[in-house]
Amino acid sequence: GLDTKTLAGISSLSVTKLASLAGGDVSWASKLASVTGFDGTAASGLAIGMGLAASVGITPDSILAKVESVTGLNVTAVTSALDATHSSSSTSRVARKSSMSTEESLTTNTTDAPTAEEAEETSPAEEAAAAAAEAAAASAAEAASTTFVCKIELDQTKGLTLTVINSDGKITQTTTFDGTTMTHTCKGEDKTSTITQTSTDITIDCTNFTVTAETISCTSSKNTTHTAKGTFGIESTKDTTIKSSADLTATATSKLSMTGQDISATGKSSAKVTAPTTTINGDQKASVTGASLELTAKADANMKGATVKVAADTTMNVEGLSTTVKGTMTNIQGSLIQLG
Repeated sequence: GLDTKTLAGISSLSVTKLASLAGGDVSWASKLASVTGFDGTAASGLAIGMGLAASVGITPDSILAKVESVTGLNVTAVTSALDATHSSSSTSRVARKSSMSTEESLTTNTTDAPTAEEAEETSPAEEAAAAAAEAAAASAAEAASTTFVCKIELDQTKGLTLTVINSDGKITQTTTFDGTTMTHTCKGEDKTSTITQTSTDITIDCTNFTVTAETISCTSSKNTTHTAKGTFGIESTKDTTIKSSADLTATATSKLSMTGQDISATGKSSAKVTAPTTTINGDQKASVTGASLELTAKADANMKGATVKVAADTTMNVEGLSTTVKGTMTNIQGSLIQLG
């Protein structure tokens, strides 16, 4: 549980010298950090501590259970990390036997400074290795500011499960493959989104769904349905076309409105406007034109205006069971007038 600076201070040895005596490679700290998720300082301390343990006859395998409980790694991952220390520990023990015993290296007076001979034993290569280890430790510590728990679970009956847990963001991402369905789930503190895929269906369940592209094409060989329980909008900055090769029906429970600079409606055979009350209004002018024009009312037919003119190019008939022509001043004119 000691970092490299504390461990070096207790033994009055430099980090490089301590690593050399213990059989540890300080540059290995960054590798251990990436495997275990420890920060650089803790990883360096663990690497040197494992070397020291090996030097007094404690093998890395004997502390496997402790490392697993701290890191949460499975046996394979931890064993792979520990294997890297076996070769360096075995080689360093042979070299140390010719210079000093393990007991002497571990009982160095904590108050004495390193001797001149010990200082001379530090080679430029060792100093470079120490510098590299410190840089790697700093980089690993920065990268580990936000750590995730990542799991891969394989089961011959349940299939494959991938899980990423972000404890800081309170987000859990899970993907499962069960041989029938693929399910992608992102669960946050308040909301959850899910994508479910089978051999025939894909279902997306989320709070907000956004698609952005230069061109979007959607084609269904059968039916297509769009339903909004809130507001439904279709908007285009350029031309918009709605076309049906069969019937087209537009229905509104309350109001149906069309607004445009110019509106044109054309029926190739017939056109019909029906309502209990129908109004055709022109603020300036209203025209009704046809090859044949027929106005029919089942009850009253009224035509009123400041000035009313009825003209016929050939014949005009005004008929009624009772016909009245009335005015404050009434003119009947014609080259031939017949009454009765």
